[in-house]
Amino acid sequence: MKKTISYKTKTGTTGEIFLDTAEFTDNHNEFTVTSSKMEAIRGRVVVSKDHGGCLKVIPAKPIEIKGKKYGHIIIADPAAAKEFKQTFDEMYEVYKWEKQTVVTETDKEQLAKPAYFFYDGWEFKADMYEHQVDARVRRYFSTHPTDRMVNWYDLHDAFLKDDELRRKAMQEGESVGNGYNKVEITDADVARIIEKYFADIDAAAAAEKEAEEREENRRKELINKAKETGEPQLLFRRFAWCDDPKEECDVDVIEGYIDADGNVEVTKQHLY
Repeated sequence: MKKTISYKTKTGTTGEIFLDTAEFTDNHNEFTVTSSKMEAIRGRVVVSKDHGGCLKVIPAKPIEIKGKKYGHIIIADPAAAKEFKQTFDEMYEVYKWEKQTVVTETDKEQLAKPAYFFYDGWEFKADMYEHQVDARVRRYFSTHPTDRMVNWYDLHDAFLKDDELRRKAMQEGESVGNGYNKVEITDADVARIIEKYFADIDAAAAAEKEAEEREENRRKELINKAKETGEPQLLFRRFAWCDDPKEECDVDVIEGYIDADGNVEVTKQHLY
């Protein structure tokens, strides 16, 4: 997916920024930027709040203009900056989806090789199988479409910490020296781990929502009790290290009291 952003500054400088999802990465994006007043450059492009929401181009190396070196170039066109951010955000979603679902030629090479899990009962080796696993994950999503996006770091972690793979490695795996056993990661393993990955996310979200609802109900009960008694009610109590050098104490008790209007007053008391 490719897009071009055109810009024109107040001084009349014109140019274009070329975006291509094939050049995207997870944490460092560089694009080609042309200008009517200088040669095209490659660099990171960001919207700079320090420059009125204009675009900042940061090349890998300082560029020289009329004998002076600059670490960045400002494109003073707020409208182009706004268009760039919107376009980049949309393209980044496409990039993430392509990364998750499109089986590349490199993936096909990896799929021709077995993917192994190495484990010694205590530790696992993560660097020996990651590319093979990524290829199998993409193949899974290419045949199991979903609107859900994955965090690849968390998904890798799910593979490494999978109890079934650990069990198979220790009970059925092949010894490869230094105490490690290896076991092949099958398509069934990939499907099971991905399904569990999403199930764990759903369970955590449900638990968080339930905890928030319980806390909200508790607050309402305390507010009602404050209305009945005319006295603020204890909402929370916690302990913290004393941060007052003038006091000869190590720990403070911090308490929050909620009144009939839902206002919370926090008090701190030194424990000598």
